[in-house]
This record gives sequence, structure tokens and C-alpha cells, in this order.
Amino acid sequence: MPSHKSEMVSQVLFGEIIEILDRQQANWWKVRCLWDNYIGWVSSLQFSPIAADAVEACSLNHSRSLEIVQPAVHQDYFLPLTMGAQLPMYDGLTFQFPDRTYQFSGQTIIPADVRSSSELIVKIARRYLHAPYLWGGRSPLGIDCSGFVQIVFLMAGIALPRDANKQVAVGEPVDFAANMRAGDLAYFVDQQGRTTHVGIVLEPQKIIHASGQVKIDRLDHYGIFSEQEQRYTHTLRVIKRLIDEEA
Repeated sequence: MPSHKSEMVSQVLFGEIIEILDRQQANWWKVRCLWDNYIGWVSSLQFSPIAADAVEACSLNHSRSLEIVQPAVHQDYFLPLTMGAQLPMYDGLTFQFPDRTYQFSGQTIIPADVRSSSELIVKIARRYLHAPYLWGGRSPLGIDCSGFVQIVFLMAGIALPRDANKQVAVGEPVDFAANMRAGDLAYFVDQQGRTTHVGIVLEPQKIIHASGQVKIDRLDHYGIFSEQEQRYTHTLRVIKRLIDEEA
């Protein structure tokens, strides 16, 4: 049964579009997220309807906020937007959502227009440094490992599944850890051999990942070595490459 006491498995950021699959009780919807097909329950009180003919336009023509927290202004009130928030039909000053005009003066990125590169991936990822870990989170106020990787790559124009065990199927494997490059994704397994963790390679021997907080640790062919804990915390399974800049 959907409830505010249930486990949070993901988040919908401002401006992202969902499809209603089912309704239960007074204010609960079973929904599918249009950007990654993730399915879950949400409170209907947190959403606004959008016309069917506007869905494609808003999905294709939008920007994402690059500010950790920045308000959108509508007449006499503010909406606090976090990094990654989607701004439909943004023209550099205003956006429409769903039938109101908001002003937004922060830095943004247009995922559909960017040239995906390892440099861009690293720049966006570093903006999340020290964001606290939150199971199911996708914002700088709380984020998990796969949510961190997903939103960083999404803003850089690359769509990924929501969970690490699905993300690992994307990209080309890197044969040896010594060949890893910035922008590669490193995946890690638990004691049962399940893929449970992921992070972004910053450079040879360094990884940025969400574990306790978004942080930078040492990476080698064994896994992640935490300088703070002075031990290996994650066992490496595979490194995947999504951006082949040499090609």
C-alpha cells in the first residue's frame, strides 16, 4: 500500500513529466517517469496536470538548472529549485510550467544541445561534491549513487536507467583498470556478487561517488579505497565507457 511511511526508491525533480498508470485511495498515483520509465507511487498533491499535446514539446525543449538551489519567481512567490530541475520551454529568462510563467536567472544547461564529453561529465559531477547520501535521492540535498550518476549523465545529454544493476548494461567494457579514463563508469559488487554501487572516474586512480556523501576516493583494480576509513569499501566489478572521444 502506498504511504508516506513507505521506502523512497527515487525522486521526481521539478519539471519532470510522469504518466499516471493507476490511482489508489484519495491522493496516491502509480506513475511511470517518462525520462527513464521508472515506476513507483507518488502523492498526487505534489503534481500539476499538463496538456497531452504539450508533453512532447516540454520533454524535448527544456533546460536543466546547474545551481545547487535557485528560486524561480512567479509574481509574488518563489519556487526553490535544486540542481537538475527541468525548466520547460526555457528561453534564457523565463519558462512555462504548466500554465504559468516563471523567471529563472541561474545557470542552466540544455541536454539536447550539448556535446557529451568527459570534461563536461566531470564538471557537472564536481558540483555535487559533499551532497549528503540519501537512498532514492536525485538532488544535491540528498542523492544516492545511481541517482548521482543518472542525473549527471542526463544533464550531459546521455540517458541512463535509474539503478546501478541496470546502468551496468550500458556502454563498452574497459579491458583493464589501468586503461580507465575520466568520464568512465565504475561498478561494484556486494558479497553476493550483485551490482550495488557505481561512480564516475575522475582520472586514473580517482573516483567521485555517493557513499555517505558525494566524495572523491582512490580507485584501483581492487576497488574503492577510502582515505578516511583507510580500507577498501567497494569491490570493483567492471568499468564501462559511454563516451569514446577518440572515435
